[in-house]
Amino acid sequence: MRHIKKLLLSLFLFLLSSNLCFGEDLLVHFIDVGYGDSILIEFADKRNILIDGGDQENGGKVCQYLKKRNIEKIDLLIATHPHPDHIGGLSSVIENFSIDKILTNIDISESKEYALLFKAVEASGIEFSRIGRGDLIDWVKETEVEVFHPSNLSGDSNNDSLVIKLTYGQVSFLFTADIGRKVIDNLIDNYGLRLKSNVLKVPHHGESGDSTLIEAVAPQIAVISTGPSKWPEPSEELISKYKSSKIAVLRTDHKGDIVIRTDGREVLF
Repeated sequence: MRHIKKLLLSLFLFLLSSNLCFGEDLLVHFIDVGYGDSILIEFADKRNILIDGGDQENGGKVCQYLKKRNIEKIDLLIATHPHPDHIGGLSSVIENFSIDKILTNIDISESKEYALLFKAVEASGIEFSRIGRGDLIDWVKETEVEVFHPSNLSGDSNNDSLVIKLTYGQVSFLFTADIGRKVIDNLIDNYGLRLKSNVLKVPHHGESGDSTLIEAVAPQIAVISTGPSKWPEPSEELISKYKSSKIAVLRTDHKGDIVIRTDGREVLF
């Protein structure tokens, strides 16, 4: 009888802890900034991360979107790499919001490509630092944000992009910025099954990420952040590969802002 009571108590504590851990929603917003990236993560405890801010022209839209979400402070701002369609709008964000800390893929104080952003950061007095492979952001309960790339910088801005995996309970998101085939192969070699994620932000606005990546990540949802530009449109051949694998393909140029919600067990969009 004592053994049965002990088992029941253990089961009760497990169920109680499960209910405490999950059930509250985490939201990931892929803001429509045309051909560019801007991703807002709202954690269950109301803290947030903003990854990139689109180009300079769309900086105002990002600010407006944040204000509509009643966001007054950004807990963490991440700049994946110094291309205008990713960091151009961040100066507007810095001017309009209180920001606790900025994380980047390289030392922005020594980068010509980050010069304008660094100027805004320096004027605001915001703390900043570089992150890379193996770094963890785990200040939100039951949520882990891990940096998968880069380890060593190659000098190629796209391939030096930060690759970040967010895990909440049983659900995960893989944010791949603008990486190309060389980095994809490197990630598969180094991480293997750990790349598997429910949601994949397709690399480089739908221009890269072939069957190898699809098989490695095996997502339920693939998000393409893109719009009219001088650059190639998302590859129809690539999109058909996602669809043939029964992966839902969501595009900001078709749907506008995309919001994916999870309670740590299921993914809703």
